[in-house]
Amino acid sequence: MNRRSGFLATLALALVGACVEPSTPPPLALIAPGSGAPPPTTDPPPTCGEPTCPDGQLPALGPDGAPRCVVPDCTSDEACPIGTACAPATWTCVPVGECEYDDECAVGERCVAGGCAPDTCDRHDQCPYGVCVDGVCAPPSPCTVAADCAEGWTCPTFAAGGARTCVPIEQVCGDCAPGFTCDDAGVGCVPIERACGDDCPTGLCVDGACRFCDASTPCADGLTCAAGYCIEAACAGDLECGDGACVDGVCQPQACEPVETCDGGRCRAVCETTRDPTPRDLGGLDRATARAPAPGSPLYQGTLDVIVLPPPGHLDFRAPVDLIATALASSVRGDRNVADGKAELGHFIGHIHVEMTCTNGLGKALRIPLTGFTSGGNKLQSYWDNFRAASGGMGVMFYPFPGALDEGNPKVAADLQKRARHPGMMSRMRFPLDHDQCVTLREHYQKVRNQVGQMVYSGHTRPRRLEGAGCTAFGQLWVELSRLLPRSKMVDEWAQQLGIGMSTIANSLDVKDLPRSYETYPYGSNLVAWLAGGWHRWPRGQGINAGKRFVRPIDLVKWRNGTEDFVPLTIFDAERMNDYVNAVHARTKDVDLWDAITENDGNVKVIVRKRPPCGEALPRNPDDDDLRKD
Repeated sequence: MNRRSGFLATLALALVGACVEPSTPPPLALIAPGSGAPPPTTDPPPTCGEPTCPDGQLPALGPDGAPRCVVPDCTSDEACPIGTACAPATWTCVPVGECEYDDECAVGERCVAGGCAPDTCDRHDQCPYGVCVDGVCAPPSPCTVAADCAEGWTCPTFAAGGARTCVPIEQVCGDCAPGFTCDDAGVGCVPIERACGDDCPTGLCVDGACRFCDASTPCADGLTCAAGYCIEAACAGDLECGDGACVDGVCQPQACEPVETCDGGRCRAVCETTRDPTPRDLGGLDRATARAPAPGSPLYQGTLDVIVLPPPGHLDFRAPVDLIATALASSVRGDRNVADGKAELGHFIGHIHVEMTCTNGLGKALRIPLTGFTSGGNKLQSYWDNFRAASGGMGVMFYPFPGALDEGNPKVAADLQKRARHPGMMSRMRFPLDHDQCVTLREHYQKVRNQVGQMVYSGHTRPRRLEGAGCTAFGQLWVELSRLLPRSKMVDEWAQQLGIGMSTIANSLDVKDLPRSYETYPYGSNLVAWLAGGWHRWPRGQGINAGKRFVRPIDLVKWRNGTEDFVPLTIFDAERMNDYVNAVHARTKDVDLWDAITENDGNVKVIVRKRPPCGEALPRNPDDDDLRKD
């Protein structure tokens, strides 16, 4: 390879290689719904309405179905490896679910409560996240008392996190383990008398079985009933209970009203928590799986995580030649990171992943699985695309590589696990979402999945318009749609704005157009930029005419020469996004917008967007061409 072609090939491979990874079929990742909270002691932790086990332990269900206190392996999904979630029923890491819709399962299967299950069944263990009812896998039904359940079914008196669902009586009491018995309501195997007393998590042993206390089943003298648990009286007034209240001599957490949420041990008002669904709530959602809320039921709330993988080395955008040199150095460092076991994927120019989890408190969820946008196609096509892009000089910025979502690629999970063990290899931005934001993001994700075969991987296309995306623009999209940051701020903080001179753009391999013109680079909506105090926009819908057949190295010393025509471009940059996280985390920028935490033993910096006060207007972020207009 001669010097010139090697120079340009390096440009193309370094600039696109970071986000080009093999595509695999994308199964959706569902985390099993539900979360647990510990019961109160005389010194209540910041929870609302849930009691606790002794220090260092949490309530859980044993293999026999009996309530017990255990030392947890995990208390949050963040403590589990990628691809698993913390199950509050046992406080252990378990594999995440497989689906949200039937068409994500194999032929002969359908999606039931987050897992692919056979169309027919005759045993409960054939239904991964549900139960077998009349020969069909069905999701468990929520309940509070046994009367809520069908004949032959019952409502357990104990469920981690309080999210109880109907279960077959024979499932919980068909064969109790030695030392356990089925209680008189048929709601589970509980310890017999010799295991009661001090070992009973509820503090109440009745007729050889652990029980939850209530008005009809009082506690022993000297104890009082708090949220079903017998504990010692410990207070004389509310002042002794911190954030809680003294009720019958016991410090109890505040019970939040329906329009409040528990936040750090205090009940705080939230913007709408329940309302009847609107037509928009139902739009784009799967009615058959009851994704929309029933009238008066809790609305969806959740979080969006934007996972930022900075490039291994600094990328210098001062001139094309500087960008090429630093991209090459970054690619070498990326290869070294992989060889040293610090990463699974090099990601020469960085990469962005997103993940969304929203639940409505009734076991229903809206999710965007861990995913990012990259180039697709087979290896042969990838080599040809890279070669063609390399021949075009800075035309590589506009080359339409096939687009793909990288969800389901096992290397992605392995890459994040490795990076989380080393400081500076990744960071996170976390955004709280309300119902409308959850629905909006999920709807657009479905549009992307349906359109991905027609979307291209290119930095000048806009994912909001389903044209395509660069890997970083894809991550920025979800923040823009959620309206939790003004788009103008994201452009100023996270993007590079360039004016690419026509003399730097070639298209030597488009043979069919050589006799006439070199117009083969397609239009993209991010052909806009704010340069030298003015707004520049490429004519809408017009392709990019290459300025020449070949680009010489000397043509790449500047972005443009003198007064020549240029192509404006706004391209989002993973390095700038990571720099922003670091600045906020160091409390040198936007402290009024974010909280700062760390994860993975301090290796991963995380900034958490503060929830806007109720009634505060969010940025409009309209879908127009002026990216700095909110």
